[in-house]
Amino acid sequence: MNNNLRSIKFFLYLLLILFAFIINTYYGNLGLFPIDSFSFFDTGYLILRDKYPIKDVWIISGIFGDYVQAAFFSLFGLKWSSYVYHASFFNVLISISFFYLLLKSEVNIYFSFLCSVSVATLCYPVSGTPFPYQHSFILSLISIFIFYLGIYSEEKKFWFILPFFMLISFLSMQMPASIINILIILFGSIFFYSEKKKSLFFMFFLGSLVTLIFLIIFLIKHKILIHDFVEQYIFFPLSIGSGRITGSE
Repeated sequence: MNNNLRSIKFFLYLLLILFAFIINTYYGNLGLFPIDSFSFFDTGYLILRDKYPIKDVWIISGIFGDYVQAAFFSLFGLKWSSYVYHASFFNVLISISFFYLLLKSEVNIYFSFLCSVSVATLCYPVSGTPFPYQHSFILSLISIFIFYLGIYSEEKKFWFILPFFMLISFLSMQMPASIINILIILFGSIFFYSEKKKSLFFMFFLGSLVTLIFLIIFLIKHKILIHDFVEQYIFFPLSIGSGRITGSE
């Protein structure tokens, strides 16, 4: 890659980051609308006061966003702008991830930038504020991007980091992450078996092991019992939605 093209890529990445952040911040600060969610606001504040989801606060949706919001409150203060910055950060994340995916797939750089600007415009600004489903949707999409790049490029790094994004997408909200993670595991198993990619399978397994250890350390550090995690995060939401499945509601 020549220096001129590298400079253009850097400039477009920077421009995309600024656009994705600013446009979501603008819409997030327009005012309060029915679509706005405050699900992370209270729990993010409580985490700063050493009261943790599952252990101290009953939950039915993801906990990943709660801890991210606590980090934003810690960095920028307990105010509305910190809440909007949280959503803007995720708008930046999906935008540059999509841009990276297109560039790795050898799509024209300017067309890739235009598509990525469209993603930045249509993704998080629809709500402007942090929303569990949006987090799960974005991180699940990034998991799909990484899965595709792992097959397309056969680079081991993608298979190693894939389990981590699968986990945090699930910890953001159960759906659609659960379905997408199951599909990734299913099609990944077919790929490993049919293509005889033992080294790539080993990296995926190693990444899964590291991710599992990370989750266990997190639960131990915050004194969260696995039984409580499974009951609140898996069984209780299933009991709420069982009526829809059986048609009794």
